Amino acid sequence: MLRDVDDVELKRIMSNPGAAFMRDPSLESGSYDNADGELLSLEIESLLTKLGAQDFVLLLGGAQGARQLPHRFFAVSVLGQSPDGDKLSRLGISPYRIVDPLKWLFDTKGIL
Repeated sequence: MLRDVDDVELKRIMSNPGAAFMRDPSLESGSYDNADGELLSLEIESLLTKLGAQDFVLLLGGAQGARQLPHRFFAVSVLGQSPDGDKLSRLGISPYRIVDPLKWLFDTKGIL
């Protein structure tokens, strides 16, 4: 699980129960929540910067006069909950936020 990392500072970040990457509002509403998607993207951008990928983040954001590329960062998991050893969680394979990129794309095109 994300909160089981050894780094104390990362553990604090990954254990935040209020973080957007810890919840999926579309499970209740069934629709894409653009505000939540933007919050999640900002959280992931901040995490990427913290992990040393600031050049990548700046490149997408149009640093140094370059054209900004339309983008959004996502946190998805094909399995949902992390396996425990070689065993899946009690929920089995339960994808988590896996369709967020498609929902965002459809939302930007006015399809959803």
